Amino acid sequence: MDQAALATKLDVPVSVVRGWESGSPEEPLDLTGLAGVAAALSTSIADLVPAPEDDLTDGVRLQLPEEDSSVVGRRGGMDYYVYRSLVRSPSVPMLVPLVVDVLVDDPERAEFNGGHAAHEFIYVMEGSVHMQWGDETAPKTADLPTGASIYISPHVSHTFTALGGRNARLLSVNF
Repeated sequence: MDQAALATKLDVPVSVVRGWESGSPEEPLDLTGLAGVAAALSTSIADLVPAPEDDLTDGVRLQLPEEDSSVVGRRGGMDYYVYRSLVRSPSVPMLVPLVVDVLVDDPERAEFNGGHAAHEFIYVMEGSVHMQWGDETAPKTADLPTGASIYISPHVSHTFTALGGRNARLLSVNF
């Protein structure tokens, strides 16, 4: 397919397609444009971008404790979670394993996240948590003790607060 045919199929000027192909800063190709190109070519975005760099050594990638990359997640003006990113690899970009410390212990101060684009698996490692999900005005709830696990579908709004007046720790795997 030439540039003119692709431009017609995408309903954009030929100059836009030309700019995308040349890497022009005046016509940057964003994710929406890339999705349109993939659809016009009856393929996937993954088929249009380079394969990720292999960062594995004989099929393994290690992350040592000194490589900890913790981030404090704030919601509603307060420190809500501490996210500790576990080992990741660009060869599986959608796999996001985290250890999450739940800092808030008052369900009345719960702040929903709006949901994730990925599937999520949660395992309660320490403490207990009060989980809320769904409609923020009338959420469904569950109290989860140490050892409990839960699966959350993509785009389901949810939140966790610690129970018992102490922090809780979760293993979260998004994929």
